[in-house]
Amino acid sequence: PLSELLKGVNKEDERTISETGVYRAFTRYAKDNPAAAAEAIENLPRWAKRRAISAIANVYAQENPEQALAWAESLDALHTARARFPVDFNLALLQVRSLIRLDRAAEAIEILSTVQVLPSENARESHRLYEQAHLLAAMEAMDAGEGARAATHLESALEWPESLGQGRPYDPEERLVRFLQGRVEARRDNQNEARAAFQAVVDGSPELA
Repeated sequence: PLSELLKGVNKEDERTISETGVYRAFTRYAKDNPAAAAEAIENLPRWAKRRAISAIANVYAQENPEQALAWAESLDALHTARARFPVDFNLALLQVRSLIRLDRAAEAIEILSTVQVLPSENARESHRLYEQAHLLAAMEAMDAGEGARAATHLESALEWPESLGQGRPYDPEERLVRFLQGRVEARRDNQNEARAAFQAVVDGSPELA
């Protein structure tokens, strides 16, 4: 019964929810009955609601990762969570991931421009999402014949904003971005820039030499 999931969640201590296994149990329960799990969130103390909502959002997304409906449901759950915990960067990154899967790049970029990610394990995903959002926006611009806008997003995809909690590595993987830059600049008849971008792809692919 659902009441069993709530046992032990009576202290304002985030360790309780992991130490008693409540978070894991709630995740399993959400998988079987997400609607009831969402309603049960109201029985949790405020400090525990964030993790419970995250669990439900992940269940929606992971059950049918290729279905837009699943990501839309995940986004709805995260919208509720972020309204309650607006400064939680983990929830913000989950929201960005859902927006990207729904081809809503502009909204994802807007969130990433304001979020402050603390250095952590999740910071590694923050830049990947940042790059994906700008790549998606660039490809949308390319399809619309807007070369200048595509070029701007591709330049952004190469950046490593400090606000995302991860510094630029010594040799980052940039070949896809550079390849798209080459295509964009070729379409814009900027042949020197196109050659430089394609050469960067070759230089980053020693296995092809």
